[in-house]
Amino acid sequence: MKQIINKIEETEEKISNLEDRLYEEENENEIKVLERKIEVQNDILEKLQEDLELFEDVDIEADEDYKIAVEDWGLYNEGILCCKWWDSNASYEEIETYYKLKRKYLASSCDPDEVELFIADYETPFKCSEHDNIEDILDRLNELYALDDDDITKLTFLMEHQGLDFDEALHNYDDVVIYENSTMEDIAIEFVDSCYNLEDMMGSLSRYFDYEALGRDMEIEGNFTNINGDIYEYRR
Repeated sequence: MKQIINKIEETEEKISNLEDRLYEEENENEIKVLERKIEVQNDILEKLQEDLELFEDVDIEADEDYKIAVEDWGLYNEGILCCKWWDSNASYEEIETYYKLKRKYLASSCDPDEVELFIADYETPFKCSEHDNIEDILDRLNELYALDDDDITKLTFLMEHQGLDFDEALHNYDDVVIYENSTMEDIAIEFVDSCYNLEDMMGSLSRYFDYEALGRDMEIEGNFTNINGDIYEYRR
């Protein structure tokens, strides 16, 4: 943006100097030449101001937890680092416009009407590579944004501990139950209490029921994973 502002100031100064000369000029032919030059510079100024407005529109601050850093190969190969973070508030068109303007004002050797974008870094619960389609990743970020923290925890669990890809995890995260600060014995107690009334069935003998053993059997036969003191059950 600084480069555009500098060019605007330079063009305004040129126009001012030409207008001063025009005011002092008496030769009719020279007056016409100066008027034409002023007209050209005003057209340039108008285009620069349009570019500045466009640049300000796409200069989005990435403030969400999940985002990607995007770079342009053409600029990168010229040694011009313009890596910028984008989140679900951004559209691909806005990202593309941003780097086209960067090419236009920073790298005369790069075609300003083309971009070669790649993902340079990411902060997401799924892995990204430089070859991933940026529009697809933005769609995923929008899907993540619609989820609450618990849903994202379940989604991450399915990808990191069950080997599901993002789309599979997004389809199945409702099948995950999280028992916070629990043991398998706690889960066994909850299971029995929800299904049976042992006191009615066994009377005083119910106090001797081995919940710990039941919990071990449930862990062996079921889909339970202990992560930092929380039990995750994947009910597939």
